[in-house]
Amino acid sequence: SSFGGSGIIVALLAGTSEPLKAPLKEVRVLTYNVWFAEHVALADRVQGLSDVVVQSDPHVLCLQEVTPNILMLLHAMPWFEAYKCTPPPAQQYFTVVLFKQSLHKGDKTTRLVRRNFPGSKMGRYADGVAGIDCGGGLELAVMSSHLESFISKTQTSSAERVAQCEDALRALEGVVSCRAEERERIRGPGSSSSSSGRRNAIFAGDLNWDEATDGAPPLPPGWEDAWLVAGDGTEGYTYDAKRNEMLGGWLRKRLDRAFCKLEDFRVARAELVGTEPVTRPDGSRATRVNEFRGRRTTTPVLPSDHYGLLVTIKPKKANG
Repeated sequence: SSFGGSGIIVALLAGTSEPLKAPLKEVRVLTYNVWFAEHVALADRVQGLSDVVVQSDPHVLCLQEVTPNILMLLHAMPWFEAYKCTPPPAQQYFTVVLFKQSLHKGDKTTRLVRRNFPGSKMGRYADGVAGIDCGGGLELAVMSSHLESFISKTQTSSAERVAQCEDALRALEGVVSCRAEERERIRGPGSSSSSSGRRNAIFAGDLNWDEATDGAPPLPPGWEDAWLVAGDGTEGYTYDAKRNEMLGGWLRKRLDRAFCKLEDFRVARAELVGTEPVTRPDGSRATRVNEFRGRRTTTPVLPSDHYGLLVTIKPKKANG
């Protein structure tokens, strides 16, 4: 499907807003698989998703399973104007990363970054943004992905997922190191502080990760799993068919993860969002009729079949 030429991409990246006036006291990164199933209460779900975004007000928003229609509906939301967005590829569904326009560096060195995974049968890739300005000399790089999906018990795609995860983390580390070394070169060997404020990275998305098939995530030294560091101590299932009333079945997995390598920040909080049924503008609860094996049941509508994962990081040193 076409996006009407590059027009929409220009629109997505256009716009100006006030740069940062004071260093951020915290940075919020939200990753959310929004579910490409357009036949399931789409208008209500996008409204619910939009409500979650307004409520959590993320500085960076990583979305997976976005369709051209879903992107168009989000684009019409008032909050969308505050963000810049990575350009969507011409696929039936895709990943995009949005970041607040105010975090675009004044020196114009904020960059969109992208890494196509070699050999992905599903067209999977990692993309995001490097050089998000957090103020106080600190910056952050965030990349997101939707790693290869499980097909069947005989085709788990596990080897692909592990390779893609390694690939994405390596690419992100490379981007962050390059920027830090460049800055150190400019500042010269005599500069008082060796720490550059640039070595901060988050890789977040629907990683389809399941320790049962994939083992422990292949995290290089210095990386940590935000949920394990700052979650609420529960399993943190982001796909939870028992709890999400819109779904049937018993599948419960922590498919969505945020991995962090932070020199200048600490992970302060990791929480699940979008866990409540959608409330319509008139105050009523959104519902839908679900037909399964000849039985019709009315269920509440939630924003997605996944919950969102909201990670909050705070600078280690209080900025002036």
